[in-house]
Amino acid sequence: MAELILIRHAEAEELKTTDAARRLTKKGHKQANYLSRVLNAEIPQVDLFVHSGIKRAEQTLQLTIAKKARWNIMTTASLKHEAKAIEFAKWLQVHADDLEKVIAIGHEPHLSRFVAWAVARSSQAHFEIKKGAIVRLEIIDFDLILKRRMKLTELVSIKQLKSSLSKKPKLKNRV
Repeated sequence: MAELILIRHAEAEELKTTDAARRLTKKGHKQANYLSRVLNAEIPQVDLFVHSGIKRAEQTLQLTIAKKARWNIMTTASLKHEAKAIEFAKWLQVHADDLEKVIAIGHEPHLSRFVAWAVARSSQAHFEIKKGAIVRLEIIDFDLILKRRMKLTELVSIKQLKSSLSKKPKLKNRV
């Protein structure tokens, strides 16, 4: 069984230069630190991290995995805002074959469209993934991503992560 964990980048500054150059705010740094604490506590091994290549997604990733040793990290344009869901699915089929756990950091509305496609094969997303939120999807095998639907196993907001960090970090059973 394979798992795909989608994370929307943490909060970024308002548009000052180009959209691709927007950096995380102080709040975004805090959000990424929450993600780091939860992911480090609950997901000890990840086969691949992938992000869009846009500055705020890259920063979210770097802050999230800062305490870990070396990781396998890739970049793909198929995680950018304008990409089609099927493009990321095809990318996963090629690059994540034989992997068990992949974490992808991207943007809205792309992530919501991808989840709608992966779970229901619909082009319409009826929800929004908030900044810093985590979505967990389960699939039999990334090689079968174009043939089999994924199962949505969890959707956790950054607000839920913050409240749980006063207790022991735990991802499961938060929808």
